[in-house]
Amino acid sequence: MAIVLGTFFLKAGLALICANFMLHSEELKLSGSVVAMITVASFLAFVVTFGVSVSAASTNTLVSIVVVWMTLYGGGFIVSQLPGALPSPERALQNLPNVLKGFYDWNMLSRLIGTTVGISAITALFGMFYFSRRDVDRQFKRLMNSVEASRGTARALCEFQSQRLHGSHL
Repeated sequence: MAIVLGTFFLKAGLALICANFMLHSEELKLSGSVVAMITVASFLAFVVTFGVSVSAASTNTLVSIVVVWMTLYGGGFIVSQLPGALPSPERALQNLPNVLKGFYDWNMLSRLIGTTVGISAITALFGMFYFSRRDVDRQFKRLMNSVEASRGTARALCEFQSQRLHGSHL
């Protein structure tokens, strides 16, 4: 996720610098641009974290992609129905042009960013826990298969030794 967010901030920063030199717009504010980048980065972090967590929990790539995007679109629709007093990703994205101009409610955006970061952290913990459990189960199955193979080999050696001993006494 660090690579994805680092690349996003690098490209967005370069676009911001180019827009500042080429547009010569008095409406574009540096503080608003940074807040807009942080807002979009928080959404990107959530999408990446959720996608990786679902992918870790699923054994089929296609199923995990379908589950991620159906959940994101369904959740986006449900969140868009919230009352206007509560922050929603849809309203935050629609308000980005005003944020770039420096007209934003930092209290509302900070609650929204905090919520997405918190949900991302919970999703990441779920993904790590589930993946570690699945990895432990896989290692346990390998160990049990190797123990069974060892028992089979030991049984065969005992039978061979028994036949050899009985054959030598006759």
